[in-house]
Amino acid sequence: MAGGFRFTPVLEAFGQPHPSPFPIAPLFGAWLEGVAAVEVKVSVRHGHLSDNHQKQVREKAEKLLHYFNRITMIEVTVDLQDPTRKVVEFLAKSEHKHDFVAREGHVELMGALELAYDKVVHQIHRHKEKIQDHRRDRQDRPAGEAPGAPAVDAGP
Repeated sequence: MAGGFRFTPVLEAFGQPHPSPFPIAPLFGAWLEGVAAVEVKVSVRHGHLSDNHQKQVREKAEKLLHYFNRITMIEVTVDLQDPTRKVVEFLAKSEHKHDFVAREGHVELMGALELAYDKVVHQIHRHKEKIQDHRRDRQDRPAGEAPGAPAVDAGP
């Protein structure tokens, strides 16, 4: 870059130079590739989750973005108070103040996670069905009339 400022010291601080001329590219690589940055919070009540379980919970929560990309934050709460029934609660917040909430319990943690996940996915599908416009070709026609049928004039 002749005559320009080089970010070589900044890039070398991360261990290897990055081909991008922007110094923040190594920090926000996923964001620059088009992947939305969503905050995923995993919290546990009355116990502790292993690293493996935390990773599985986080991956399952991030899968919600495949169904609805307008989610801004996902909170997963695991309650281990009752040893015979683990409870998992999903709270997915989306743009325009719409929240998806699901709470399920099961004997096994992964079972409760799957049940709560399925509930949230169902809520997302219902919400998307509601907000989609299925009447794109609709013009002012009486209810119950087929889209391709000509308008019937009652006559004089």
